[in-house]
Amino acid sequence: MANLANMNLEINEEVIQTIFKETLNQSIITAMGNKEDFMSALINNALNEKVDDRGEVSRYSSDNKYSFLDIHIKKIVQAAAKEAINEYLDENRELLKSVVKREMEKEENKSAIVNAFVQGAVNSFDYNYNFSADVKIEKKEDEYY
Repeated sequence: MANLANMNLEINEEVIQTIFKETLNQSIITAMGNKEDFMSALINNALNEKVDDRGEVSRYSSDNKYSFLDIHIKKIVQAAAKEAINEYLDENRELLKSVVKREMEKEENKSAIVNAFVQGAVNSFDYNYNFSADVKIEKKEDEYY
């Protein structure tokens, strides 16, 4: 028995940490129940989190009235719509130019363009902007360098 009292049991610290981590992970998983159900709940919570109209959680709770999923889908749809509109306009650029030219040739549009130009020229004489600034640099007597 005397020999057992003098025995030194050394266990590698990494082995202890590994066993501890595994035991802790298993305990957490067991406490949470099914991993898939837990992950599903986390994802559902993240997708339905209330955000502002930019998709960010605002400091003001009254701004957080949309779900993250709704805002994200809206952004994607708008981006796709912009891309489709740009493609359509690029494909029909010549037609668009001819229609714009035809509209500008109409008498009511010609006079509206001329009136806008004249009004802009007249208004430019009504405004006079000046800017002046005075800068003074004084040395403070009580400061030490």
